[in-house]
Amino acid sequence: MIDSHCHLNFDSLQSNIKQVIKNAKDNNITSILSINTIPEDFLNHYNLIKNFQSIFISYGLHPENVNNDSQISKELILKYSKYDKVIGIGETGLDFYPSIEFKKKQYEIFESHIRASKEFDLPIIIHQRDSEKE
Repeated sequence: MIDSHCHLNFDSLQSNIKQVIKNAKDNNITSILSINTIPEDFLNHYNLIKNFQSIFISYGLHPENVNNDSQISKELILKYSKYDKVIGIGETGLDFYPSIEFKKKQYEIFESHIRASKEFDLPIIIHQRDSEKE
């Protein structure tokens, strides 16, 4: 079984990473994809998971973290997508539930992720908010 979407770099998981991975293995999880949501955190996130054989990572910018200064450059996506454990682009998408303040910028960033996914032949991880639960 594969956990295709978690965030091992979140404080509550990162601080106890070995136990989290042991629990996953004890529950027949054979591989894990830890989703990156802030490009500036990518290297720390990568360093957290790089020594675990069956843990992989994506590179992206979550829509909730987008602001008018946000950038997701083709050069950085190319650079980080070549890391051996990077197997996807994202988490990305559109999320106007909390605010529409950066709506135009979210579209721009989402389109950049889509282009990168196609160009670098990597799957894309798209954010979906379940507004009924919130």
